[in-house]
Amino acid sequence: HCTLFSTGSPPAGGQAHVPAESAGPQDDISGINMINQKRLIQTFIDLVKIDSPSGEEQAIVKNVCQKLEAIGLRSEVDSIGNTYTFIKGMGEGVVLNAHFDTVEPGRNVRPQIKDGIIRSDGKTVLGADNKAALAAILEVIQVLSESTIQHYPIELVLSVKEETESGIKQFDFSHLKSKKGFCFDSSGPIGNLVTQASYITEFHLEVTGKAAHAGIEPEKGINALTAAAKAMAQLSWGRIDKESTANVGLIKGGEAVNTVPRKVELAGDVRSISLQTKNALLGKIEKTFKKEAEILGGEINFGKLPYCEGYVFDQESDLVRQAVEALGKIGKKVKFIQSNGGADANLFNARGIAMLNFGYGARNIHTVAEEISVENLSLLARLVLELII
Repeated sequence: HCTLFSTGSPPAGGQAHVPAESAGPQDDISGINMINQKRLIQTFIDLVKIDSPSGEEQAIVKNVCQKLEAIGLRSEVDSIGNTYTFIKGMGEGVVLNAHFDTVEPGRNVRPQIKDGIIRSDGKTVLGADNKAALAAILEVIQVLSESTIQHYPIELVLSVKEETESGIKQFDFSHLKSKKGFCFDSSGPIGNLVTQASYITEFHLEVTGKAAHAGIEPEKGINALTAAAKAMAQLSWGRIDKESTANVGLIKGGEAVNTVPRKVELAGDVRSISLQTKNALLGKIEKTFKKEAEILGGEINFGKLPYCEGYVFDQESDLVRQAVEALGKIGKKVKFIQSNGGADANLFNARGIAMLNFGYGARNIHTVAEEISVENLSLLARLVLELII
């Protein structure tokens, strides 16, 4: 039932197990040994074989909907592919989040297992980002459907276009009842827990001068490239401090080798755990480019596009304590992480749903050397289970 997304209360669907007399999940963790590693690996292999580069997730969305439907759960899909599934439980609800899409080269993935490590054939990414999390969550839901384990109500939100344009921005967050959640999309070992994430804003600059023949009458021109270069040289780029970075990643300009450049376009981003620092850096960039352009008689157009909001969790908060306890139960010591990248968790937190982002155990993500061990895949599934019981 991959129906169009609708608002309102969580849809009626199959339930894993809901003992009527219980007021909440039990402390018994007998289900922790119920992860079926063989099935988990096969699910992961099946998922990575489905092409799902950002913006082309239709096939994997359909596959996952069918897997969930097979155990009695109805999924709802919005207009771009973000998928919502509700699993009944007892107590306070929790959101589980992963994303469908992969980076390129991610087509015709041929997974291989050797010495307990899963890799591609070296021609593509593996897609553990983020299909390891997807497989782990699906395995846990399967375990719940087969067992008597009591668990929290689960709102499963799987997103599209996470790698490119943050497709979760188009998800209808008003549909969610839960106030907390867990995301599994931080690169690094299982045990890593993101408690600080950056505010990220992209900027677009246009420096405009005046064209002139560079050999005959250069004096009549206003060199936009010169103004941009002088501004670039006055500013700090790269790592600004332990919490902040600034980068220009695109530069475009000029019409011909014998023409004074009339226009130069630049684009980049600023990231910081501190909203104040991020805004100050953007202000300094705009002010410096404006000054250098005006000295030469030119002008600028400066635009900002917020990519995602940042967040900071108190390490003593109940949600962080729950995460640390769950990691401890699978034998992992927590390492608190500051992330300078964006993830769906940023959007959930900005919408008032406290969401932690966990390391999922893959290595070399976004490269053809991407890999994940069978052990880490199993640990990830165990972690998901611990968090919802």
